[in-house]
Amino acid sequence: MQARQREVIDLLTEDADEIESLPFVGRFRQNADAKTVAADIRRELGFDLDTQLSLRNRDALFQALRQKAEEVGVFVLLQGNLGSYHTEIEPEEFRGIALVDPIAPFIVINGNDAKAARAFTLIHELAHIWLGATGVSNLSPFAGKDQEAGLEGVCNQVASEFLMPAD
Repeated sequence: MQARQREVIDLLTEDADEIESLPFVGRFRQNADAKTVAADIRRELGFDLDTQLSLRNRDALFQALRQKAEEVGVFVLLQGNLGSYHTEIEPEEFRGIALVDPIAPFIVINGNDAKAARAFTLIHELAHIWLGATGVSNLSPFAGKDQEAGLEGVCNQVASEFLMPAD
């Protein structure tokens, strides 16, 4: 994936005199309030709650979120083998991967995971990008207290707040 990301960066910067970094990459730190980060992701994507509520099912939600993420410059791949077409990778190994880069951030969603999990994983990985922290997400939803307090826990809180706002 990093090689593919490098190719995209090279293509984007090949003829450019000056390439601008995406403003949202690393905008927040890990100690940021989940509600604030979720609201900023929603604003940057141009994806208001009314639009979200109008979507008819989980597939439509995932597709709309993926399209919005790609429109702002995040490359989103749905893949369950990471290039090895002989072995499918189980969701326990990874649900999603965020490769942070100021020019070409990449997200990989495990295509072998449940369709119902894809929107949550996408927002979780977007949180990684907003926090400027590359990561592989494979934590159980029943993670222990130390994991809940760490980066993965923060990203889970952002995804939860985005999809099911406390308000």
